Amino acid sequence: MLFRSTKITEDAIQDRYKKVYGGKAAIEQIRARHILVTTEAEANAVLAALRNGEDFATMAASRSRDPDGRQGGDLGFFRREQVSPSIADAVFAMQIGEISAKPIRNEFGWHVFKTEERRFVAPPVLADVRESIRQELRAQAVQLAISQARSQLTIRIDRKSTRLNSSHGY
Repeated sequence: MLFRSTKITEDAIQDRYKKVYGGKAAIEQIRARHILVTTEAEANAVLAALRNGEDFATMAASRSRDPDGRQGGDLGFFRREQVSPSIADAVFAMQIGEISAKPIRNEFGWHVFKTEERRFVAPPVLADVRESIRQELRAQAVQLAISQARSQLTIRIDRKSTRLNSSHGY
């Protein structure tokens, strides 16, 4: 038999958990809204309207060219590394409820942001990821068994017939 079932031990699961999650700090996340427009002039007009009391979500629904505009520009929660550095630097420095002081440009256009919430998410506990770690270790064991089996095979092609032969008689 080329592959034998490999038992994944609790020690192996705990070792992987420690390697991936051990000692990791909680990760900061921000929930923000944005309005995306084409030009800096449009973005400045949006900022002026917001400073004059316009509702952010309503403006996002009517002015943003991003599909999130239909949901009031709500981007949900995100981590710093999930957005461009210029956006992350601006949004993560803002206070809750604050609107960006100036428009922020990236490859999609000009953005105006509003922070909604801030939270810190701790790494998962072992019980919550035990099964996914077990599956990952099992998949690695299968790949190792396949690699080992391939390294032991010698395939010879009999040019006189269409039959393949291997050193194992398969």
